[in-house]
Amino acid sequence: MMYFLFNFLACDTIEAQLQTPEERLIELRFEQKEALDALYTEYGGGVLADNINKNADSVVATDENTKGFLSALKNTVTSTDRASFEANCLEMGQGKTLPLFTDKAKTFFAKPETLATCKASALRALEIQKLELEIKVPNPQ
Repeated sequence: MMYFLFNFLACDTIEAQLQTPEERLIELRFEQKEALDALYTEYGGGVLADNINKNADSVVATDENTKGFLSALKNTVTSTDRASFEANCLEMGQGKTLPLFTDKAKTFFAKPETLATCKASALRALEIQKLELEIKVPNPQ
């Protein structure tokens, strides 16, 4: 069993060494997105946006301006909530202590498995940054 594990890890390492930095960067970005998506879903993120959606559905169908406004508000709330969640996770993964304002967040980020995922994500973010510098990826801002 130990021999199999060693061979598996050795093959994984060799495969990673055969990838170009660009291929590795793409792979890491997808891994990061998948990990943070799963964590955000487990957290139950997006509840505020869901509530806005329910309110938008109850608006009379003839009031397109109000529906458009609620849709734009939902998109803004969703992206802001998600960005804040990811930033908190990455900072906690770096060992920083953050002021968490809700009991839900305090409970969620206190779980060892959440902290382990955040730490792995923070390490992955560093590796992504290192590869971006290595291949000189422009910063889209």
